[in-house]
Amino acid sequence: MTDNKYEQLVRDYPDIFQKSNDIELSIGDGWYNIISVLFGLISYRLNRARDRLTYSINNPTARMGESLESLEQSVKDELEALPTIDQIKEKFGRLRIYANGGSAEVESYIDFAEAISAKTCDKCGAPGPQRCWPRSLCRNCYFMTSESAE
Repeated sequence: MTDNKYEQLVRDYPDIFQKSNDIELSIGDGWYNIISVLFGLISYRLNRARDRLTYSINNPTARMGESLESLEQSVKDELEALPTIDQIKEKFGRLRIYANGGSAEVESYIDFAEAISAKTCDKCGAPGPQRCWPRSLCRNCYFMTSESAE
């Protein structure tokens, strides 16, 4: 993955990168959107808890019985629940995501991202079945790669 796409992920999902320290990300740019959506799903509950806390601080009459302490605790709990992601790479033409922790829900998000990567070109992101093992390439990228090999 190019540096600018990696840096965009770091900007968009700082909590995931902070908790995971340094994620080894060795994939093509075509899978950027899959990773971005995955990270969005993983961090959804944390962002929602933060939004509720911010809203309650700015609108004290709308708390509906929740204390600021309980809202702050839910943010801490959701931050703690984030998985630690060690590595994201290509293996046998699919994404392979190595993560520790997280819920069964997060594991299903990871499984889905890995599955959809097999039908997504790892070079450009277009839909495309696995054409030349071990890569997933769309028709255009497959023929561009084949022509350049001759």
